[in-house]
Amino acid sequence: MRVNTQPTLIERRTRRMATVFLIIFTLILMVVGYFSYRAEARKITETQYQILATIGKLKSEQIQQWRKERSAEITRAANDALTIESVQNSLAAPQNLNLKKQLEESLQDELEATGGCETLIFDCNAKLLTSSDPDKAPPNDATRQAMREAVASNTPTFSDFFRASDGTVHIDLAEPVLDHDGKVLAVLVLRQVADYYLYPLIQSWLTPSKSAETTLLKREGDEVVFLNELRHRSGTALSLRRPLSDPKLPAARVVLGQTGIFLGKDYRGVDVICDLRAVAGSPWFIVTKVDEAEILAEVHAKAVIIALIVGLFILLSAVLVAWYYRGRQTRIMGNLIEAEQRKTEALEAARKVGERHSTILLAAMDGFCLLDAQGSIQEVNAAYCRMSGYSEDELLTMGIADLDACQSAGQIAANVQNVLAKGSAIFESQHRRKDGSLFDVDISVQYHPSDVLMAVFIRDITARNQAGARIARLSMLYAALSECSKAIVTSKSAAELMPRICQTVVEKGGLKMAWIAMPDPASRMVLPVASFGVGTDYLAEIRISSDPADLFGRGPAAKAIRDGVEVWINDYENEPSLAPWRDVSCRYGWKSCGVSPFRSRGKTAGALVVYSGIGGAFDEEVSALLLEMADNISFALDHYAEEDERKQMENQLLKALDRAETGNRAKREFLTVMSHELRTPLNGILGAAEFLEGPLSDAEHKEWVEVITLSGNQLAKVVDDILMLSNVERNNIKLESQTVFIADLVELSCKGISKAAADKGLAFHHEMAPGLPRHLIGDMSYISQILLNLLSNAVKFTQRGSVALRLAGTASVGLNWLEFVVADTGVGIASEQLDRIFHPFTQADSSMHRIYEGTGLGLTISQQLAKAMGGSIDVSSILGEGSTFTFRLPIATELVN
Repeated sequence: MRVNTQPTLIERRTRRMATVFLIIFTLILMVVGYFSYRAEARKITETQYQILATIGKLKSEQIQQWRKERSAEITRAANDALTIESVQNSLAAPQNLNLKKQLEESLQDELEATGGCETLIFDCNAKLLTSSDPDKAPPNDATRQAMREAVASNTPTFSDFFRASDGTVHIDLAEPVLDHDGKVLAVLVLRQVADYYLYPLIQSWLTPSKSAETTLLKREGDEVVFLNELRHRSGTALSLRRPLSDPKLPAARVVLGQTGIFLGKDYRGVDVICDLRAVAGSPWFIVTKVDEAEILAEVHAKAVIIALIVGLFILLSAVLVAWYYRGRQTRIMGNLIEAEQRKTEALEAARKVGERHSTILLAAMDGFCLLDAQGSIQEVNAAYCRMSGYSEDELLTMGIADLDACQSAGQIAANVQNVLAKGSAIFESQHRRKDGSLFDVDISVQYHPSDVLMAVFIRDITARNQAGARIARLSMLYAALSECSKAIVTSKSAAELMPRICQTVVEKGGLKMAWIAMPDPASRMVLPVASFGVGTDYLAEIRISSDPADLFGRGPAAKAIRDGVEVWINDYENEPSLAPWRDVSCRYGWKSCGVSPFRSRGKTAGALVVYSGIGGAFDEEVSALLLEMADNISFALDHYAEEDERKQMENQLLKALDRAETGNRAKREFLTVMSHELRTPLNGILGAAEFLEGPLSDAEHKEWVEVITLSGNQLAKVVDDILMLSNVERNNIKLESQTVFIADLVELSCKGISKAAADKGLAFHHEMAPGLPRHLIGDMSYISQILLNLLSNAVKFTQRGSVALRLAGTASVGLNWLEFVVADTGVGIASEQLDRIFHPFTQADSSMHRIYEGTGLGLTISQQLAKAMGGSIDVSSILGEGSTFTFRLPIATELVN
């Protein structure tokens, strides 16, 4: 007997109405989801525009503030009375080592005040006087241009970025050093490494981002030059250039004057959203950008969520409709009468099969669950009860969503539908035990359409994964140890080694952050000297902390180090109050910290600190790694200290030997010259006096008196030269400011010299270039003394030919100079002897003294007097052809061409 199962007319109409309602409801949900997506996309994009504009403005203001601070620092240093006095003393006596040391100490003080920058001082001829680091001191074209502009404007002037010989990028700041009368003495240059502050300032980002970066730019001709290192490409500072003709390139648009929000393609050809603006008060421009794909990723993610919500509503509606029809069908099918015999046989067969399956499942070591289409547990074996810690009755009231720790309820529902569609699935996940702990599982699912149930086999793979993770961990740690050993062998200093150690431990060792702390004598605090990894900007706050213990996790690590502990490990999951979180969001996710001190010469010199993002990761392997790294750092520091001591001892020994040899040679030359110079006039005086004792005529008497007078004058001249040299070397010369008429000075100097030249048969003439000033301000007596000495030497060492005096005017580095050029056709000086003629008691050739006499003090005194007046004496000569001495004096009067 069968019941009619065909649907009636009313049932068919009801079904059609339900279908139409479901379609209309689905369309409404889709429209609502679409407009929600559009509103969310617009909101996120506008928010990103505001963030970019804010960061761009902040970066621009920070760069402007950095320029103002550097300018204020160099202005303070250039106007410092000690700096001005040290420069004046060094210019007056460049050979005086004490004055040079004083100037170097002054530079060192300024170096500490400017935060580790290199400080240099150049004279008005762009010649280096001294610097805090002589190996890096030579100026380049950018530095010279900045110096010229600074002298011309008398204001701090920045140079262009330039790359030094060691590969680092520098930028110089120049300002003239003026004396109390406003005259330019020298130019102070503050050389700054861009990597020290400026590049980190530009590259830092206020919010987490995978693609965001800031670029600093400058225009050069028809190209735009990238001034800093870029996030997505290395080696770009000063080398990456792009044409201004590219309309999509943000760097080209900002240089051409466009500002504000701009959509384009960056140097990689990637679509970006950026903020364009110029850095006020500088030739630089700044572009703050982020990839468009990163911004839209959040929008797309929310769109997926909205789509899932809409789909879930549709799915639920479909399930409700299906459940409704299934109920009706069940009621209809309940009325069917089947053959009782077949049903009884089928039930008996199913019972037997069920008993066999139960026996198999009870004996299985893997867990088993039988799930319905909603993911609820219908059956479970004892093995899974042992795994999860739940009883069978408890599990039968739960669903798979209550056990899976990796997926949300929505994801699990989607996976269930996927299994229903495909029939099977195999994947890994994590389940949560009754006590809250997690264990890794391997899951195999098979769907049985006949009874709409899913058979799920669950295997615990925690031990297998832990073994694999341990092997991978050991491999990473050994790789990190090997790379650190290479870094120690190849590094030449602690400054080079420390950053490499941090980077290697993080990248190769699989840790989250590493940094090295060392004591700072200036602040008496322990500060980080190198760092690498996520969250390293946390160390910037630690630098200004009033409690040095913060560097080691709020105190206990510092105490452990003081107590001699080799490795200190702390698990912040057990003691969260000690964790150095940045904020309540725990954005860095640090779970464990390890600290190991290292030593230098037997004393604790600092500590290596590492952080992990995985709880319980700091086991004995990490402890061994930290201890080995600390021992390696200690060995490297001892090696560097020994090398520094050895080099220092070698330098001191060489300097001592050089000073001893120089002193002995000067003593021998002094004794030889002085014995002759003093004995010759003294013999003349004594011989003449002896003749005067005998009977002499009036003529003979007068002749010997003249000999005594001449010899006495020569002896007085030698003594005067020695006294003058002593005063000059002790800086005991008092200069007078007088109005010196140049024509009178030349006439007075040439009056006696022209007669001496005529007596030797030499031609003598002098000339003055047109446009020279009528007078200058200086000490008449000392200027005349220098000029007479140069002219007398020219006549003395010239046997035939001529002696000439020429006056000319020159200008350089904002100063005007008057030049006295004395040229002769005398014996000349060999090139290898030119450096000796200005030394005391020295002539170019020892044989010269026997031929021409003289103490050799004249040129030494003249040069020192010239430097005391802010001038100089230079010489050029060809052996056998003659010499040319150029005496330069600074003058305040403008030269007329």
